Amino acid sequence: MNIKKTSIILAIHSFFILPLVGFSSDLLEKKSDQTEIRTYYYRHLNNLKKAVPPRRINFIDTRNVKQYGSMGVEGILFTYQNIHVKNVSLVTDFDKYKKHPMIRNHHGVFYLIYIPNEYILSQDRKVLKYKYYADGMYHHDGTHENTTNDGANDLISLYYLNETDVKAKEGAMRAMVSEKRGDKFASKTFFRVYAPDADEISVVGSFNFWNPDLDIMTKKENGYHEYTKKLPPGEYIYLLKVDGKYQLDAKNRELRSHAIYGRTNYLRIGNK
Repeated sequence: MNIKKTSIILAIHSFFILPLVGFSSDLLEKKSDQTEIRTYYYRHLNNLKKAVPPRRINFIDTRNVKQYGSMGVEGILFTYQNIHVKNVSLVTDFDKYKKHPMIRNHHGVFYLIYIPNEYILSQDRKVLKYKYYADGMYHHDGTHENTTNDGANDLISLYYLNETDVKAKEGAMRAMVSEKRGDKFASKTFFRVYAPDADEISVVGSFNFWNPDLDIMTKKENGYHEYTKKLPPGEYIYLLKVDGKYQLDAKNRELRSHAIYGRTNYLRIGNK
């Protein structure tokens, strides 16, 4: 085999193998420093051989686009392992113990990237309480010792959020699926802007016919202006009107063009 052909084979080998070495199941199984956020792909979680303590990660998968509008999302990785169960869901106190179905990989490890509700995070919640719901039975997380009594003589697991998780969030944030209207859900969207010197801020956009008198934010003593609006699933554009002047929501980097208002912020509300 000549040198040129050998180099090509080595390059191909490096392309497919080296990324797996850097982010393997072994690395995930090590004790995690919550301040260090690593990036993982679908293949890494699909090759995870055992459950690991929860930790915040960046997760890249083409299937994220449909739900989040982007291939990459940042959230908390939760895992559960029991080869004898068929269905597992994560339940947390952050959303009233709603069941979040987990994905089973080919090693029998169930995993889920849980994205904490930004509206709740903005309220400075420090601890997330959670359990796994496996084939009709609730279980605490056996991968670590952070637990407390759930009030029913059983244990519930605790995940302590770090400073990045609980820092004050700004911009447009999806709060929760609030209620069903006919066959559609209306989602609460929470707007927050830090503008201590502004007297009045309103949210104007395609969802209120660009009327600045409809959705006026409430000014808080800490300098934040806040407003919650129910929106059905769909795509919207909007601006902020700050003391009579239109401006972009600086914390929302998704932009779209409008024939009259020029550059506007873009907001997508999904079905869940």
